[in-house]
Amino acid sequence: MAEVSEDKRRCFKCNSVENEIRIIGGYIVELAEIEYKGSAKLACQGCKRKIQTEQKYKRDESKKGFLSKLGFKK
Repeated sequence: MAEVSEDKRRCFKCNSVENEIRIIGGYIVELAEIEYKGSAKLACQGCKRKIQTEQKYKRDESKKGFLSKLGFKK
């Protein structure tokens, strides 16, 4: 197994190395800074999209919960 030098940037979630091929998905990893639980993190394309989708789902669910308390059906 080849060792990766510590100076390479990695995705905080899946640990993929920047500018190398990601095993799952087979794409070249490009890291972007995102806001995650109150702090800035580096995330690859796949993890960034997954996190954004999860955050959107949670926002939508909280809106539905609020509306159901007001008497609207889900």
